[in-house]
Amino acid sequence: MANLLDIKIDSLCFPGTGEPVLKNINLPVAAGEFIVLAGPSGAGKSVLLSCLAGVIPLYKKARLHGAIQYRGQSITRLPELAGKIGLVTDNPQNQLFCTTVEEDLAFGPCSMLLPPEDVRRRIKDALDFVFLPGYQPRKPETLSGGEMQRVVLASVLAMNPEILLLDRPADQLDPKGRKEIYQRLHRLSKVQGKTIIVIEETWEDVMPLADRFWGLNQGNLVYDLPNTKTVTISSLREKWGPVKGMPKTGPKAVPVQEYRSDALPALEVRDLYLRYENGGFALHNLTLNICPGEFVALMGENGAGKTTLTKTFNGLLRPQKGSVTVNGLDTQQHTTAQLSLHLGYLFQNPLMQVCCNSVEEEIAFALKVKKYPKDQIAAIVKKTIQEFGLEQAASLHPYRLSRGMLQKAALASVLVANPGILVVDEPTSNMSYEEARDALEIIDRYNKKGTTVIMITHHLKFALEFCRRFLVMKNGGLILDTDTGSLAHHQEIFADLGFALPEISGRGGNKHETALGL
Repeated sequence: MANLLDIKIDSLCFPGTGEPVLKNINLPVAAGEFIVLAGPSGAGKSVLLSCLAGVIPLYKKARLHGAIQYRGQSITRLPELAGKIGLVTDNPQNQLFCTTVEEDLAFGPCSMLLPPEDVRRRIKDALDFVFLPGYQPRKPETLSGGEMQRVVLASVLAMNPEILLLDRPADQLDPKGRKEIYQRLHRLSKVQGKTIIVIEETWEDVMPLADRFWGLNQGNLVYDLPNTKTVTISSLREKWGPVKGMPKTGPKAVPVQEYRSDALPALEVRDLYLRYENGGFALHNLTLNICPGEFVALMGENGAGKTTLTKTFNGLLRPQKGSVTVNGLDTQQHTTAQLSLHLGYLFQNPLMQVCCNSVEEEIAFALKVKKYPKDQIAAIVKKTIQEFGLEQAASLHPYRLSRGMLQKAALASVLVANPGILVVDEPTSNMSYEEARDALEIIDRYNKKGTTVIMITHHLKFALEFCRRFLVMKNGGLILDTDTGSLAHHQEIFADLGFALPEISGRGGNKHETALGL
């Protein structure tokens, strides 16, 4: 039986670059396969999916030596690919451009000239598939990051492609949602014969479902393995070999510093209420204090209000009732620019805060705003670039980076100004495990030097290792505020989020890693 896809890439180079981004890749793909594509940031994973979708070289110019064939035909010569191959990119906002969810989902089927009744049926079925029934009238800009990812997946499913190319399609979903989506995708593969190739950094949910594993590092295919009992996360990571730009060992553990509970709160939230445009509450009856030097995990399912809450900290959102103070400053009486001198914010989507033409300029930007002397700026930027392992990316435009590297550069641009308070919204998204841990070690060092850290995360393993306090939100309210040592008393709340709490041995212990299979 003929292969569905035949991939032969001798080399792929972008204009102006000499080193191939992809090389020596030769892979057959059969119908109905579920394939997991892994590798460190910058390995070429997203580029490979763009090639398979025809985006490269048809729309994004590159020199491709080799051929990619769909059912024996070159994808560059097929009259249309939309009904055959669907691509979900790693930035959901890039694929949402209409005023309602319904219009976004209708765009593809309407472009295929389907009858209106078929379009409506496909929209309903796709939203039901991603667990968003009734979301047709919602505005995309009002959705959480996880909800946006579901909508983008639904928009591709509505076109009913034979091949689904998925670039971290569940990266911003809560654990329960991730498992549900991947289980449904697996059934789609096995029942309907859809071929699925997915890039995934967190493998626990996809490893039992995969038929094959592909691994890339520095553009090379380092493994193509069937799923057997001998395949483990550790064995796959070892096959990557050396990871470019990654330190071999992390920093030494530093004793935990205590924070003063009697000090002026770094953040104080009192009786907070914030309404949606439709009149419903995004936040309600929310009160909390965060002390200087704390490292806090903010958790909850998608749409719980986590990002909405933290955007009230820097004045991006203004509540209808209640108050937020940052280092004693009332956010209602100060501009976002004034608050940014006290609080650094890393957005869930790093593209939202990129404004310069190179990584080096991006890191220097905050120092220029604070009017640091030029010689100090140069020295601080150089040190920060080395600290984050960005030496080879320093002169590149941020848009040239992989999403994992861009996330790291954005974090560097926030931390370079040494903010007293740091809010990070899913700081490890789009990073490999090693890179995520490295980034959190850097944040941890700043925390030990006194920076207050509030981290929105769906990664319990990292939260257990680095955070000393846990806040859990649901439906716009705070349902749990506890320290790490008391988590065992709240198993039910975490089970509802899709987590099984491991045995806790203390911050930085090894029992977390064993319990979570990492």
